[in-house]
Amino acid sequence: TISSTKIDMSGASSLAITSSSRASLKDLILSGTSNLKVISSGVTFDGTTTFSDNTTFNFLRSDGETYTTSASVWGTFTVNKVKSSLLAQQVYVEDGAIFTSNANTSSVSVGQIIMKAGTLYLNTSNAFKSQSSLAFSIARVGAKIILGADNDFGVTNIYKSNDYPAGTLFLTLNGHKASFANILIQNKNSMFYVTDFAEGLLSSGTDLVLNEDGSLYNIYIVQLDETGKILSQSLLYQNKNGYITAVAIPEPAEVAMLFGLFAIAFAVYRRKR
Repeated sequence: TISSTKIDMSGASSLAITSSSRASLKDLILSGTSNLKVISSGVTFDGTTTFSDNTTFNFLRSDGETYTTSASVWGTFTVNKVKSSLLAQQVYVEDGAIFTSNANTSSVSVGQIIMKAGTLYLNTSNAFKSQSSLAFSIARVGAKIILGADNDFGVTNIYKSNDYPAGTLFLTLNGHKASFANILIQNKNSMFYVTDFAEGLLSSGTDLVLNEDGSLYNIYIVQLDETGKILSQSLLYQNKNGYITAVAIPEPAEVAMLFGLFAIAFAVYRRKR
């Protein structure tokens, strides 16, 4: 097992760790055009991790060809405009971690992002590249995703992990679009909260689960106080184009009734004429 207290690479430096059961890297900083390659079954990042512009990192499995199985992110983890790089099949944003992506589109290969009680800042569009659409899983209470650009999400699964409380996601749009392939609420206590909802920004490519009144199941607009406590929550709906809206969608029977009332009113109007 490789364990470091600090690795600081600069200039055109290059480092290869070619055989490790697990790599534990603390205070890892890459700058200049430095290049890091680690062949390991998994990697843990702690402290301050920074990949600066024009650097390259590749965390690989034992065969040295595909990205490593898992990466656990603790502390602060920042990916800037790196060259095409490989991170991990599963990336865990651990409790209290702050993961910031400033990377270019499709520049960092990731299979799945699993959010615990950490925060993910997405400041550029679709920085993560996956073999299929990028999947997100929300496994803890208080996971946060904060947008700094439009982003597409694959299937997002909010669930209950073992004996932990059911996962909850707080999504902050900041005026940007978030398009989901699907949002799966797997537990009655799993919640999807939107902190700054605006019409036309949030959508799902799949019809979402509804309550009996036609509102979305466990997906809400919320207002928070300065400590992050929920002050109020409001219902959300999904229209026929897949967009999530705060406007209630009338049931077909209600639409038919409205048309009927309109027809009666028009007939009365014509008779009076």
